[in-house]
Amino acid sequence: MKDWGEYNSQSHLYSRDYYHSQTCLPITYAQLDNDSDDEIDESWIIETEEKLIDEFDDVDPHEKMFMKLWNRHVSMNYIMFLFCPIFLLTLFLFYR
Repeated sequence: MKDWGEYNSQSHLYSRDYYHSQTCLPITYAQLDNDSDDEIDESWIIETEEKLIDEFDDVDPHEKMFMKLWNRHVSMNYIMFLFCPIFLLTLFLFYR
């Protein structure tokens, strides 16, 4: 039977298994501070979308540029786009 007088409230933290929230790879206790949702890099999605837009042959270059600007604007304000697309369009027209 364990003597609770000697129990350290943080000793059980070192013996647990921890996993990264995005990659599900095992991490150590020391790396817990580095695991956050803020480190998500979605720039590759924008680059891929822009490459796909560039592959259009029947679209004017100015239209391609407009589509790229609009996609970047929507990706930066996605929640607003879901709830109020008219307001997002107004922001895009007046602040671009």
